[in-house]
Formats: sequence, C-alpha cells, structure tokens
Amino acid sequence: MRRYDDIYKIVGTLTNNIFLVDSGDELVVIDPGMPFDHRILADRIRSLGRSPCEISEVLLTHFHVDHSGSTAAVQGISRAKTWCHSADAPYVEGTEDIPSVYKAGISGNFLFLFQGIVEDVCDYPPARVHYPFEDGEILPVLGGLKVFHAPGHTPGSACYLWLDRGVLFSGDAVVNQYLFPTLSEVGYCWDFGLAGRSAAGLIDALEHEDVRIVCTGHGPVITERAKERLLKMRDRLRKRGRA
Repeated sequence: MRRYDDIYKIVGTLTNNIFLVDSGDELVVIDPGMPFDHRILADRIRSLGRSPCEISEVLLTHFHVDHSGSTAAVQGISRAKTWCHSADAPYVEGTEDIPSVYKAGISGNFLFLFQGIVEDVCDYPPARVHYPFEDGEILPVLGGLKVFHAPGHTPGSACYLWLDRGVLFSGDAVVNQYLFPTLSEVGYCWDFGLAGRSAAGLIDALEHEDVRIVCTGHGPVITERAKERLLKMRDRLRKRGRA
C-alpha cells in the first residue's frame, strides 16, 4: 500500500488500483475492486487503526468488475453510500448488461478465445447505487468532488477532481500502465473512438483547474508534472487522430 498524504493506493487482483482516502471524518473508497478485493481493502484499513465498518462512501469511476466488483461486499460490512454516473448505474445494479471485453485489439481478441471464462469473471453481485450523478456536479464528499463525465471506456465512465487537493481520480478514462498517461486498451472499451474524444475533452476542461496528482485506474500515481503530462497526452491523441 502506497501513501500520498491522506490517499492510500492498494493494488487489486487485476492490477486495478483501489484508492482509500482517510480524512479523519470520512473514510472514502474509490473503486473497491474485484469481488474478493474487499478482503485486501479491509486488511489495509485495519492496518491504519480503522475498521472497515467506518467506510462512509464508495465512489465508482465505472462499472467494470475490476473496479466495482466488491461494492456489494463493502456495503455489507459498512453503511457506505455508493455514487456512480447515471449511465453506468444500471450495470452496477444488475438491471442491464453490456460486455466488458470486446473482440478488438490484441488483448480483446486473445480473451475472446476464452469467452465463457471471461463472462464468468466479469460477473459480480449487483449493488445499490444510492446516488447516481451527472456531469459537472460537485459531490458533497471530501469537501467537494467535481464530476467529469468521460464516456467511451464505458457509457458512464467518470472522473473525480478533489477540489481542495488538486487530485484527479481518473478511473480507466486515463491509465498509466506504460509510464505515461494514455487510453485503456481498445478491447476493454465500449466505444474506443469516443474514449479518445472524451479524454481530450476532459483534459481541455482540466487545463484551467488545479491538478497536481492523477490517480489512474491502473498504473503508478502521477505525482510529478501531472497537468503537463495530461496536456501531452491530449496532444498525442489529436496528433494521431483519436480526438
């Protein structure tokens, strides 16, 4: 578990990042991970001298199993309220279903060789979304989290900017798996073209915001020249015709 002030990064089973924010008054989880990652999360919380039952909020960046799969388990051990963009809420609650992996790109085509196994892995217990939200809202969590809707990876992919700290939680709208910010792989995207346009639009919107740290859905946290690196990502996307 890596610490960045009040933010703790926990790596889940599928290299997914689970973020825990301990502000004293609030114990907030961003993307609790795979269906069994709640055990890892609970152990890390206890190591801080806190109890998992103290989790107050769960914020989801999108519905994929490696980010939302432990939501029901966390709700079962705490009174946590769950926040999610309205476009992904039906998939978290299990009232609608769309694939999480597509037959595209190297990873997507490879995983389609094991389609039945993939479908089983991507299945997880439905969980209640207490507070569906829309683009531009400021959530009353941690003193104010500004929502940026960035569809493409999923219909309701969302990023949260912690206004008081200049911290962006980007989910898989922006990942850092190759040591520079980029898009998630095409085989994991509901609409890869839209993902590129959304990422560029997100960075446009962030250009005049205070962004000092980027906590991505996969890969290392970006702590140095965070905004500059995002702007370079936007330029790459546009140069390659992806935005």
